[in-house]
Amino acid sequence: MKTMETEKGSALILAMLMIGLLAVIGIYATQTTTVETRIARNERLYKTAFHQADGGGEMSIELLERNIDERGFGSSAGVITVGNVGINPLGMSPSFYMNPTPVGRVRPDCDAASPEFDLYYPASNVSCTPPVTAVKVGGTTSLAIGGAVQMIAGYEGKGKGAAGGGAWVLYHIRSRHMGFDGSDSVVEVQWKHVM
Repeated sequence: MKTMETEKGSALILAMLMIGLLAVIGIYATQTTTVETRIARNERLYKTAFHQADGGGEMSIELLERNIDERGFGSSAGVITVGNVGINPLGMSPSFYMNPTPVGRVRPDCDAASPEFDLYYPASNVSCTPPVTAVKVGGTTSLAIGGAVQMIAGYEGKGKGAAGGGAWVLYHIRSRHMGFDGSDSVVEVQWKHVM
């Protein structure tokens, strides 16, 4: 029986072990990079949906002010264009400033059975396929807390008073943006219109 007196070939085995180890590290780094890329993409989609929903709430305040000033937006048939925004009243009155406060935490969607309207930007996008922003608006009227000032009228010896009060409508605006790849975000805003 012959014994190995030299270590010829050990360098080959050591090199193969190193190549295998480096391959495992490379595969792990590739997997980590892929996961991190997906996380960054999902974060971007989420933030885009959130900011679009927030913008829908801000645009709704402006549209609500215009709707109050004009006592509605004309006929409820079809999409109404205000600036570069299309409004689809979904079969309800285009005077949406008179809607009651939405009950519960229902998320706005493109269902014609619920009292809401859709915002489309640009106005030519009238489909309900993403990206689309649906908005639900409703308000509750309340009397404002008044104040009074009493003062003396000087040499007349009479008192004069001034009182103020009034009313306001507290609007609840829910804006939902349904974006690409299932990204979805809802923003709720309260806005007070003082009369």
